[in-house]
Amino acid sequence: QESIEKVSVWIQQYRDQAPVIAQAWKNFYLEATQEKKLTLLFLVNDVLQHSKRKGPQFVDAFGHILPKCMSECKNAESKSQIERMLDIWESREVFHKHIISAMKYNLDEIGMDETYVKLTDLMDSLDLLRSHEKKSSEVLTKLSHRLDTTDFANAFNVTSKS
Repeated sequence: QESIEKVSVWIQQYRDQAPVIAQAWKNFYLEATQEKKLTLLFLVNDVLQHSKRKGPQFVDAFGHILPKCMSECKNAESKSQIERMLDIWESREVFHKHIISAMKYNLDEIGMDETYVKLTDLMDSLDLLRSHEKKSSEVLTKLSHRLDTTDFANAFNVTSKS
């Protein structure tokens, strides 16, 4: 437990690199033994629980990869501990409900089916579109305000001829 906490504190210092850290974690997780996979999930839990108050970087980064990783849990003991972790994440609203549902679904399945992979990819794309839509809306609002408040006649030194 102490080792997990030390590594977690170190990871949290690199919040700006959360996507890179999450991807490196995933690569390591996929190659790990079942026992190490559980330890790696405990590490993620610690990072998420302690960093979510400081910003969404780790929640966002791990939210994209954890559903696909859950299908890697192969033994019953690990599965029950992970189910407990997911219940805690759900009650504390660490992730959106659809992400928790995806993790639970994959934990119950041994290996993901093709339909679910497509669904999670679609959810990732939808999240990205929502993000771009929000940014676009903000830009359009600012532009509209700028256009409404600009005096074009004076801006271009246009004089009206009467």
